[in-house]
Amino acid sequence: MAYMTPRRLTFRTIPLPLADSRDITGSVASRVFLSLFNDAPTATWLDSSGNGGAISVLANSAGPLARTWLPQVASSAEFFAQLRSAFAEPVEIPAEWPCDFALGWVGALGYGIEDIARSREDHPDAALLFADRAVVVDHERAVAHAMALLPGVDGPPQKAREVHAKQLEWLDATVVAVQDIADDVSGPVLGSAPVATLGGTLSTDCAPTDYAATFHFDQPKQQYLASIQRCLDYIAAGDSYEVCLTNTARGPALRNLAALGASEQSSRQSPAAATGSASPELLAYLRLREVSPVPYGAFLRFSRPGAAPLHILSASPERFLKVSPAGAVSAKPIKGTRPRGKDQAADARGRQELQSNPKDRAENLMIVDLLRNDLGRVCVPGSVEVPKIFSVETFSHVHQLVSTITGRLRAGLGAVDAIEASYPGGSMTGAPKIRTMQIIEELEPQPRGFYSGAIGWISPNSAAELNITIRTLIDDGKECSFGVGGAIVADSDPLAEYQETLVKAAALLDTLGGQIA
Repeated sequence: MAYMTPRRLTFRTIPLPLADSRDITGSVASRVFLSLFNDAPTATWLDSSGNGGAISVLANSAGPLARTWLPQVASSAEFFAQLRSAFAEPVEIPAEWPCDFALGWVGALGYGIEDIARSREDHPDAALLFADRAVVVDHERAVAHAMALLPGVDGPPQKAREVHAKQLEWLDATVVAVQDIADDVSGPVLGSAPVATLGGTLSTDCAPTDYAATFHFDQPKQQYLASIQRCLDYIAAGDSYEVCLTNTARGPALRNLAALGASEQSSRQSPAAATGSASPELLAYLRLREVSPVPYGAFLRFSRPGAAPLHILSASPERFLKVSPAGAVSAKPIKGTRPRGKDQAADARGRQELQSNPKDRAENLMIVDLLRNDLGRVCVPGSVEVPKIFSVETFSHVHQLVSTITGRLRAGLGAVDAIEASYPGGSMTGAPKIRTMQIIEELEPQPRGFYSGAIGWISPNSAAELNITIRTLIDDGKECSFGVGGAIVADSDPLAEYQETLVKAAALLDTLGGQIA
């Protein structure tokens, strides 16, 4: 695809009010997206509360240098080569650039990118926007940054000058618009919570009560239990020592849930009321942010020729990879889940039991070892470490057992190299990775699609941040689906594993007022 090579980055910074209130900065993020980005056919909104602080990244396809990529992947190596080629030309980044995100690729990678995995015939294997404009809301520092790519010389000079002028004009107008939004925000609204606060509340009052949606698993209970038994057979035979078996629930498309968003209108101001109309899919994400605040959220809308837009609404607690411009890499795999308790005492007992349970610790350790091996392929020898192991992180509906693996990329390697070496995330495959993925392809009746992949951004400064695509709604206008699963090991109890899938589905079902039939 022919395009003018972006060669220089520029930005403007806008101070936001009430630095001590994330409700306010969260409201600004919601309103900026609705006002400035939501009208484009393709629009993206990422939330992150990683170690670098809490930010929201808002972008769309309206810029003159933006482009979308919705490939059906024939070869994993070819896909990553094309992903990398977008950064082949040097990009000038100012020394005072305010954050790791420096525009570039934003969107989702599907599980089917890996050669072993099947692709969905009706969905692309990736949904990516090359963003030439964005607004980043920094919730920790209470500022917003308007960012733009300026063109190089790979085209007619007159065209380059025109695009240059358009980008600067957009920056100036965006500064005014964001400042007006910030001045007008007086309090929290639906969808204002930016990202998770670990150790959050035991329950939520945001779930709708005025409608219901019914979802059906690809593998009903008895079939899923039989698949778990087949995993145990493979483990006993020595083919694998951990299989991350998953199931997919399918229900009505979000646009067919006519009451979506209606329950809040009588009691709370919706951002849609203040800024125009919001789609049912966007309203669902605004609700999901409140029902299930997490470290790595996302709302993605991608237009598709001859088909309804593809929507991806993610409330993932799990980091796949974070790569800094200097080459520092970290992964935070999750293995081990418990539901929140009914009261503080029960909640504390569940947390303690999770942290000390030998089975959960074994599951987690296996994936830690797998990721150490994956990152060792691209990191400086001796730099891969495990600074945290078997930590418990707490969210609205569950406790999770989380470990942290870090490393330092070898000279000359960047974010795409780290992603390619580690993809798909080991927490969604099991180990050994290749043989276990073959078992997964045999036992799971349908391709995973975007579930089990990764969502986030990759920038030309060799930085990236991506989640693991779990606790995520995929909506294609015909149906809404989501995947759940768990790690099967030698001492797994099939019934307990099935119950764990229901625990993991709870936040999504609460968002939609849904149930599993």
